[in-house]
Amino acid sequence: ALNVDYADLVGVVVSARDGTVNDLATAQTVVGRVSEISRFLVAFLIPSAAILLYRAAARRQNKQKELEARLEAQRELNKAKDEFVASVSHELRTPLTSIYGFAQLLGEGGATDPATTRELVGLIRGEADELSRMVEDLLTAARADAGALAYHLEAFSAQTGVERALAPLIKGGEEIRMDVVDAQVYADDFRFRQIVRNLVSNARRYGAAPIGVRGLVVNGAYQLTVYDHGQGVAPHVEERMFQRFVHQGHQPLLVGSVGLGLSIVRILAEGMSGSAAYERANGETRFIITFPISDSRAEAPPELLAG
Repeated sequence: ALNVDYADLVGVVVSARDGTVNDLATAQTVVGRVSEISRFLVAFLIPSAAILLYRAAARRQNKQKELEARLEAQRELNKAKDEFVASVSHELRTPLTSIYGFAQLLGEGGATDPATTRELVGLIRGEADELSRMVEDLLTAARADAGALAYHLEAFSAQTGVERALAPLIKGGEEIRMDVVDAQVYADDFRFRQIVRNLVSNARRYGAAPIGVRGLVVNGAYQLTVYDHGQGVAPHVEERMFQRFVHQGHQPLLVGSVGLGLSIVRILAEGMSGSAAYERANGETRFIITFPISDSRAEAPPELLAG
């Protein structure tokens, strides 16, 4: 009986030993797998976390830069607007003062001399035209901002439009060359003349003689070019010269501009399905505006265009 009990005991012990060994082996396997998983997680998660942290920091930095750029742009815009308000006050006062002074001279006896009278009346007319142009630019900018800038599109003679735009200047003694091939453009007659006046006024201020206007048909559109022989546009201004409150010439803002002329030109040209561009070539500063040409009405007699 003792031998049997001993044998049974040995069997139990061996079985327990084998079970323990198996359990240890299993535990070692589990520990090994956990260790491998831990190493994988450490190897994967730490770089991933670093990348995520870097991206978050980069996004914050980019947002900060964008915010700073917007703030700087807003500061520049506010500065330009402040300068614009001061400029408007000065520039509107200048022609008014001239008109008042010339009118006083007429009242003090200038009218007794026909030649003096004609000269003073011409000067008053010129200053009044300049004042009217600046006020119209201000109104046009305000209407454009409000989305209320309307166009009365019709077919009319490009040559007649240019002649009407230049007539007050020529009567005032300005020498402006005109080489305009006639064609029926489809645009707003008043806005067409406003564009011509603004560009010629810009050339008179910042350019140099001779100043002229060319017009011809190019690639199915009417191309109007106002040119002068001044120094042209400074390189740092060229890219933004059609923006508001930007002044085109090399001179400082002291000579009759409220910084809207060229921006108004582009707004009006694009509003009539045209375009506005600048180039410097062969010693000329050129502003080139395109207008649509009237379709079937281009061949019709002028008296039928209204119909």
